[in-house]
Amino acid sequence: MPARLCLRCGQRTQSGSLCARCAALEVTSGSPAAVPTGSGWRWQRLREQVLARDGGRCQLCGQPAQQVDHIVPRADGGSDALDNLRAVCGRCHRIVTRAWRRRRGS
Repeated sequence: MPARLCLRCGQRTQSGSLCARCAALEVTSGSPAAVPTGSGWRWQRLREQVLARDGGRCQLCGQPAQQVDHIVPRADGGSDALDNLRAVCGRCHRIVTRAWRRRRGS
């Protein structure tokens, strides 16, 4: 069987749609949010699309954006769909993440 790419991280896999690492994370956590975002060519392509769509500007404060934020976090059931992603600057990303962690109690 030819090698395929994992649907989550883009790494090569010999069987199934997930590599061994992503499959193990999904089994142990029960959540696709446990798979790290920010690595792999699929995420990088999405990131570039979002930054281009948003004109390279933070959607919260208007400053230059370097990061991409999930509007509904993956841990809360959000996805990597383009309509759930927005360009943000590092400062706003930290503020949003801290507020989300406070609400979740983590």
